[in-house]
Amino acid sequence: MKPSEIKQAANTEIKISSLPEDLQQLLTDILFDNATAYARLSVHTFTIKLIELSRFPAEIPLDDCRGKRHAQEMINCDLPPIILCGNQLLDGRHRIWAARREGKKTIQAIDLREIGFQRSLSPVCTLRKSQPKSRREETQHETQ
Repeated sequence: MKPSEIKQAANTEIKISSLPEDLQQLLTDILFDNATAYARLSVHTFTIKLIELSRFPAEIPLDDCRGKRHAQEMINCDLPPIILCGNQLLDGRHRIWAARREGKKTIQAIDLREIGFQRSLSPVCTLRKSQPKSRREETQHETQ
């Protein structure tokens, strides 16, 4: 399946083989030292979750070699899910940036804890806890 064909909603499922090749390679690299998670990767079906963009820090740095231009190219494209390990973002900051510029409220994610992975590398950022709905609405009104 090509990235443009990935249009799952919350609680749908996806196998690693359905993700773009570069994301498959990244997952393989991340999990290589974790024998249990690595063995499960090729056979596991991940549940795609919708994560509120408000749970991520307002500014996520785009200071890698690809930078803001790469993120701008993602705007209005169908993109694969971001990669989490619990509340830690491991990959997807450019996708988050693009989703925010599109005015989206949520982003698709897969969580590597499903296959027994425990984070052993530095996360891009940590997600904030979900706010109760009434507080979210207050925050949205304050920012408008």
